[in-house]
Amino acid sequence: MKKPTPLLAMILMSCVVVIAGASLFEIVSPDLFWHLKMGEDLLSRGLNPFVDHYSFTLPGAPIRYLGWLFQVVISLFFRLSGFIGIDVFRFINWSVGLFLLNHLFQRQKIDIWLRATGFSFFLFVAVFHSEPRPDLLSLTLEILTILLMSEWAKSRSWKLSGIIGIILIFWTNYHSSVTIGYVIVGAFLIDRGLLALLTKETKDLKFTIISSLLFAGAGVLNHDFIHPLIAQSQASPRWIEFITEYRTRSFDQLEFPLKIYWILIVFALPGLFIGRYWAGLIAVGVLAFKSWSMSKLFPHLIVVTLPFVLAGLQVYLNIFVFRNMKTLTHIARAGLIILFAYGFSYDCFYTFIKPLHPLRAGYDENFFPVDVMGYMKNKNLRGNIFNEYADGGFILFNASPQLSVYIDGRTSILYPIEFYEHYIQVATDPLALAAEADKFNIKYILGKKERPGELIDSAIDSRHFELDYFGKNSALLARHNGRFPKTTHVFLHPECLREGDLQGFEEERRLANETLPPHSTLVSFLGLISEYETTKDKITLFSNPHSDWISSSYVSRLAAVLAGRQKEYKAQYYYLSSIMNPNQDDKINRAELDCLINQCEHAEDILTTVTKGGLRDDHIYRAVKILDEIKAKRGFKIFTEERVAKSRAHIQKYIDNHTEPVKPNWCN
Repeated sequence: MKKPTPLLAMILMSCVVVIAGASLFEIVSPDLFWHLKMGEDLLSRGLNPFVDHYSFTLPGAPIRYLGWLFQVVISLFFRLSGFIGIDVFRFINWSVGLFLLNHLFQRQKIDIWLRATGFSFFLFVAVFHSEPRPDLLSLTLEILTILLMSEWAKSRSWKLSGIIGIILIFWTNYHSSVTIGYVIVGAFLIDRGLLALLTKETKDLKFTIISSLLFAGAGVLNHDFIHPLIAQSQASPRWIEFITEYRTRSFDQLEFPLKIYWILIVFALPGLFIGRYWAGLIAVGVLAFKSWSMSKLFPHLIVVTLPFVLAGLQVYLNIFVFRNMKTLTHIARAGLIILFAYGFSYDCFYTFIKPLHPLRAGYDENFFPVDVMGYMKNKNLRGNIFNEYADGGFILFNASPQLSVYIDGRTSILYPIEFYEHYIQVATDPLALAAEADKFNIKYILGKKERPGELIDSAIDSRHFELDYFGKNSALLARHNGRFPKTTHVFLHPECLREGDLQGFEEERRLANETLPPHSTLVSFLGLISEYETTKDKITLFSNPHSDWISSSYVSRLAAVLAGRQKEYKAQYYYLSSIMNPNQDDKINRAELDCLINQCEHAEDILTTVTKGGLRDDHIYRAVKILDEIKAKRGFKIFTEERVAKSRAHIQKYIDNHTEPVKPNWCN
């Protein structure tokens, strides 16, 4: 390899510094944990990775299309030095990718400033997609594959065919993103095959055909004996409804560097055509088409197409130089210097000045239920736990086999789409959750706070579970024997709190203060009850806003109910407005109050946020009454008579019978 010039060496070392920073980003990917658990169990216990050992819903079920080699690799790095080892894995991966890319640019004779611009886009991928996921190494393998296939296309080397075949076998068992590798290989095979046909080179055609069979055969050497391209075609398109990475992002939603890159792709295509880079045109065309409809592929789009896009742009520079167009050459290079400076500054800004994630080895304790898991470990709690989808891997990593999860991140390889849809329905339906708890003997619920109508709320309304622990970001509920039964009864429905009933809550408040973290929502909730019950002049209690009472939706809702009891409607409105994730009742209550104290100034806007999902007849009845009041006082600005008429038709039977819909009685 040619020794880099001092300027190029300085650019490369600057890129390595950014890579080092991005490698230290705090981990937020929930999938890492189930990969680590399965890899460690395979290495230390020889546990078969191709069947499920961790869920109570699908025990022993087959796991298909599993990238088990990633689990082995990442577990070995974790053994090296815990999460620092994971950071080392990221640093090595991105650094090797950078130098492979530089080697590829060097062989393509890419101008130094064009090369530097390419590095800035590579860094953009490293910074914005730094999570230690399986396809991290795939990005480096993609560069290596382009490098090897470029050499393969120039030579007739059976040795290279064998090396590429071995890489494809490894990659096939490493992760399903090997499909991108097959796009690269396929582009070069088509290029070489067409050239052999046009030139009637029989030996070249024979070599290409045999090599293509070798490469294709490498894809079936996995535990399923199914080629990854076939496996991908069998994936259910319905996952797009639940996984945001599978959805399309419009051009205006893209980060600015990504917008620039799309423009460069379009600008490079004629250059690729002029330079007869047919493999590049195929690869760019396929990746651009797929990435446009699936945002998950944007990192692969940049990494795979960079060598070809830069080759296309280099064609223009070569023409300028060859034809002695000095002005255009200088303008082009000045533009590239500006583009590199902007891109590199952008990457540095989001790495060191305003990092996307804190720079520290470890994972985000604000996202994962760290304190809840610590409590469960200390108490040696065992059994089946119904958990949030994103927390499943973290639970089994920390507490399997003592705890068995309902679901985790192994979607599509273990859990079919129908099961995930069932999970969503159970998590948001108290009756369905109660039935599921009986069916599977579920002992615990672990849910995220601030998700109205989801797991915590459903568990409380199911009447099967009681609050047992409330941590920084999650709550644990136990089957019929939680430590806070009295609080559970009013936690979701503070209107059920009886005046003068402080004694039972005082006992639970002392327990919460002694055993829960100070920032716990439950500590704040019980503290507010205690303050309300022990304050004689309750009206003055609501004369000034309390910041502690808006720390959680549950506490804000309680404060609103207590303020309403004192007819302090402005304070009630303030606390209702402070609820971070209001439910349907919160929104309708707020709209009613707005008409009471503000002449319906904001009520119409509030009602537009009331969604159709989960609306009961009593919700619609109250909403129609508010809309009638809005019409009388201010007239409609957003709603139409036709829209209101549809809602009125739904509750017409109550209007005709002069009755109101019955509300659920949560207080009994």
